[in-house]
Amino acid sequence: MKIKELLARYNLKTRQSIYNWCNALNITLEKDSNGHAYATKEQIELLDQLENHLKEGGKLTTFTPVSKVEIDNQIDSKLDSVIDNKIKPVYSSIDSQLLGEMMQVIASKLQPVDPLWYMVILERARASNWLLTTKEVKDLIGVKPWTKKGEKTYKRGNWLFIKSGKIGNQTAWKVIVEKS
Repeated sequence: MKIKELLARYNLKTRQSIYNWCNALNITLEKDSNGHAYATKEQIELLDQLENHLKEGGKLTTFTPVSKVEIDNQIDSKLDSVIDNKIKPVYSSIDSQLLGEMMQVIASKLQPVDPLWYMVILERARASNWLLTTKEVKDLIGVKPWTKKGEKTYKRGNWLFIKSGKIGNQTAWKVIVEKS
């Protein structure tokens, strides 16, 4: 498809617009024997994708082309055959009683998660006078600590988090327990 046809197809006004699109796609238009630039079928498919991207509010700089995926059914059936031959004998040779015993051992090793696990860590931080970053506090209590302007304390339950400088680009928080 020649430049004039591309301009009409994509409702563009200047040749430079087509060249800008081609630069964004990192493609070079072919030239015929008369030196006229034209786009190949593959290039037109990319330009069509770019046009859709731009119509949806995208920008030239944020476009990523979608590549076609072709499934080779012969390879797929060969893989199925290999998997069937290798895995089925393994499954059939496992004794169901042995499998049941293995599941019981695994289940006995699984411990329920303690919903108050974070309290132990907060207590250690308090006792050791550790400073925790905002991210560390959020990971522990599930909420990002914050304060009103001019204040230095965030309260969550009976825990007080006091702003105590910076750790990198984050606020450092000292942990204390509010006395009842």
